[in-house]
Amino acid sequence: MGPISFTPDAIPFKLYLNFDKSAVGFALILLYAPLCRTRGVRRTFTVGMSGIVLALLITLPPALLFGAVRWEPKYPQDLWLWALANLLLVAFAEEALFRGFLQETLSRWFNDIRGSSEVAIGAAATAFGAFHYASGPSMILLASIAGLAYGFAYNRGGLLASVLAHFGLNLCHILLFTYPLLAAG
Repeated sequence: MGPISFTPDAIPFKLYLNFDKSAVGFALILLYAPLCRTRGVRRTFTVGMSGIVLALLITLPPALLFGAVRWEPKYPQDLWLWALANLLLVAFAEEALFRGFLQETLSRWFNDIRGSSEVAIGAAATAFGAFHYASGPSMILLASIAGLAYGFAYNRGGLLASVLAHFGLNLCHILLFTYPLLAAG
């Protein structure tokens, strides 16, 4: 669907079902054993919710300061379709790749180095930000910052916690702020 613009001052975007990206996430789940570890439903949920709060606290102030978004509460038509696509085809796939595979692998490689978890979180967050290059420099920075929160959630609660943190920030973003970004000028 698209291009869609939920508010007149937003950059239009296309809502499409991107199965190629999600296929990578599902393949990683099937082929990379560390992604299948669980930390318990209660811990996963608690850490995921904490990850949403952390992501909001560290991402929204710079987004507002740089004029990337503004306060624009709304309930978009077809929110259910956006939410389903965002949860399964965006948050899940990206978290499986950037946290579950990249961050996990880097943590294992640097296991003997003090601060290896922090290095892995930072590297995965930077890669995640770079992945958003098509949306411009502000989105690269904001995605990198959000990636730190997702990395924290993954580190403490596993893949489902980081997926919850990622989806939760995206849901707050679409419901409460300009989505995806303010148009220039």
